[in-house]
Amino acid sequence: MAKIIDDNKNETDQKIEELEIKNEELTNSWKRALADYQNLEKRMVADRFEAARYSGQKIFRELIAVLDILQKASEHIKDQGLKLAVDSFLKFLEENNFTKI
Repeated sequence: MAKIIDDNKNETDQKIEELEIKNEELTNSWKRALADYQNLEKRMVADRFEAARYSGQKIFRELIAVLDILQKASEHIKDQGLKLAVDSFLKFLEENNFTKI
């Protein structure tokens, strides 16, 4: 009878140990998954910010090229509307902290 109780106790202890190991493995797995998700989220935010920054730079580079053309046209065509558009464009750039180089 004592042997049966000891065997049952050993089996129970062994099952408890196995469950504790399994619990630790599962806990580590979800912690890694959570960390991976948080890193992915941070990377996506940074990528979106970088993409927005780059696209903004690209747009302004292209707008500067358009401004150059308008300024050259304004030198040859003495039109008040064109001059007003160029001046308005320059004022917009100045208000948005662009400086003439």
